[in-house]
Amino acid sequence: MDVSAPLHCDTGPCVPKPWDVHTYDDTYVGSTSVVSATLRSDNTVYARLTLDVGADKVAAMARRLGVRTPMPRDPYHIPSIGIGSIAVTPLDMASAYATFAARGIYSMPMAITKVILPKGQEDTKAGWGKPQRKRVLSAGVAYEVTKILQENVLSGTGVGANFGKPAAGKTGTTENHADAWFSGYTPQLEATVWMGYQKGEIPMYDVHGISVAGGTFPATIWHLFMQSGLANEPTRNFLVPVTFPTYKDWHGEWEWSGGVYVPTTPSYGSTTSSTTQATATQAQPTPPPAKKNEKKHAPPPPPATIAPPPATTTEPPPVP
Repeated sequence: MDVSAPLHCDTGPCVPKPWDVHTYDDTYVGSTSVVSATLRSDNTVYARLTLDVGADKVAAMARRLGVRTPMPRDPYHIPSIGIGSIAVTPLDMASAYATFAARGIYSMPMAITKVILPKGQEDTKAGWGKPQRKRVLSAGVAYEVTKILQENVLSGTGVGANFGKPAAGKTGTTENHADAWFSGYTPQLEATVWMGYQKGEIPMYDVHGISVAGGTFPATIWHLFMQSGLANEPTRNFLVPVTFPTYKDWHGEWEWSGGVYVPTTPSYGSTTSSTTQATATQAQPTPPPAKKNEKKHAPPPPPATIAPPPATTTEPPPVP
């Protein structure tokens, strides 16, 4: 469990520049699970989790899953990496989510599957069309992620992507609505949709009358693309693994730190170019007692960073 509450970090990795994290609409629920935080797209929970796990470990997992975009270190990764502050390509996102779709097996993206030489024969010597694959997650862990992301399509921020077949996915929206994403997959196919401006981070506050977020146009585009792409394909369910992950109790230093939960009442307002890349409580929680002389900092390694992380928000509620 973590606390959903505004986060203020000015120790440990946040010493050079204090870091403040809030939700899209500044509403919070107090004690919550990671699953619920995912469905609400609650960055305050994931920010605390990143501080406890360590930004370097988050970056390492992203790399394992398929993200090849450079992730700057100065000298360590900034903690906001855990809530998407590093700009990545649609191909990277498609590749990473395809790893979940493939039950934990990463496949290097492939643009050319076959080459025909001038005289008509196929070039079979260069390995065209032969996927390079590697297991990077257990099937059990990948399935647990898929279950949560399935729920997100059915009842979370990604309901706009639901096209009637088993699917899993997640929305994403950057500060000031400058970028909006939906990455999702079925057992057969992954697709990632990005909306934004190639020339820079230009806010999308009024596109056809609404502010663009991941659960709006990106989810709708993904829905229409998958509906067409899988129209003649059989409906498949995600395979259940033979072995499931085991869990144990774990408590982090930032789990209940960095802010106070105050009950709030949601007050929602109104909820370019596009790219598609295909490949698949009212009561305040009581924190555990602090240890003597305990300092609030993330576990090593990340000490200081130079570049200040951007302020970060989360998704609006899904558009009905």
